Amino acid sequence: MTRCSSRLILSVGELQVGLAMRRRLIWTSGLIVLVAAVGLTAGLRSPRTYIANPVQKTNDASGKLHVIYELTNMTSKELVFGLATVEAWDRSGWHSVSERSIQREVGLPRGLAARSACVVHVVGPSGSLAMRGTLEYETHETRLRRTVRRFGTGLGLPFEWFVPRRSIYGTVPVAVIDLPEVQR
Repeated sequence: MTRCSSRLILSVGELQVGLAMRRRLIWTSGLIVLVAAVGLTAGLRSPRTYIANPVQKTNDASGKLHVIYELTNMTSKELVFGLATVEAWDRSGWHSVSERSIQREVGLPRGLAARSACVVHVVGPSGSLAMRGTLEYETHETRLRRTVRRFGTGLGLPFEWFVPRRSIYGTVPVAVIDLPEVQR
């Protein structure tokens, strides 16, 4: 009997040690995953290297809202960008006004030297109460992005998942700079 009871006690003791080790392993694994997730998200956030600020807003005689944005390039690289979309808000909601008849600068590629600034002139239709928009600029494809794109297209995923559908540059990798909303 003593033999059996000592084995039972030993087994229960091993079980308690095993549970404690499992708990430590789970907490350690969770901590590692948390640290990795924080490190990845911190690495994915890019500093604000391109800043768009509204400088001036005016109304002309026909009631069109004119907004001049200053785009600042704070990097050491030249920037090639273009006005991609413009939206105007009236009493019925937001509407796209990206037609070339209204926006002369839509789709035209422009250059911006390193550590400099330029202005972007945006015009809204008559009666618009607010405006906003986006600029697109060319980015260089990183090795990780290229690998993910090749892997995804190899799996049969649509190519459009990796390149914006409405890019003014076609299939060139681009990033977006939001133009802040300006009210009349």
